[in-house]
Amino acid sequence: MIVAAILALSGCVTTWSRVATSDADFNLDNRACQHMNTQTVVVSSVLARDYVAVYGYKRCMIEEGYTEGGIWKGYSGWRNETHRGCRSRPAEAAQET
Repeated sequence: MIVAAILALSGCVTTWSRVATSDADFNLDNRACQHMNTQTVVVSSVLARDYVAVYGYKRCMIEEGYTEGGIWKGYSGWRNETHRGCRSRPAEAAQET
C-alpha cells in the first residue's frame, strides 16, 4: 500500500527583534529565510501548495541575528493560510502496508 503523509493545515507566526534593524532589512531577511525553507507539497493530482518549514525558517532567522519576541511578524507553515496556531513540523501518519 501507499504510505501517505498528512500535513497539518496550521501555520506559525513568530515575532522577531534585532538591534538597529529597519523594516526594510527585516522584510528582506524574512523573505529570504521563507524562500530558502519553502517546499512545494503535492496535495492532490491538481493541487500543490507551498509549505515553509518551521524549524528551518526559525533557524535561518536566528542565524541572521534575530531573537524571538519583538515587533516584526514572520510566518512559516502553509503559505496563504490564516495563521492561527503553530506546528513545529508537518504531522506524519502512515497507512498500513
